[in-house]
Amino acid sequence: MKQLIQKLYYHFEGKQGYRFITMVLNHDYRRHCNHKRVLSLMRELGLRLVLR
Repeated sequence: MKQLIQKLYYHFEGKQGYRFITMVLNHDYRRHCNHKRVLSLMRELGLRLVLR
């Protein structure tokens, strides 16, 4: 799951947050997961949304 989150994060160049990544995981990858779980894993990996 962590590798998939990292892959999506870098694919979108850090411009999408945990809500969008959760949506992509649930819809495109058929990985049903909670947004809180994705947020927790992103924090653990040190991934943050790049703000303008």
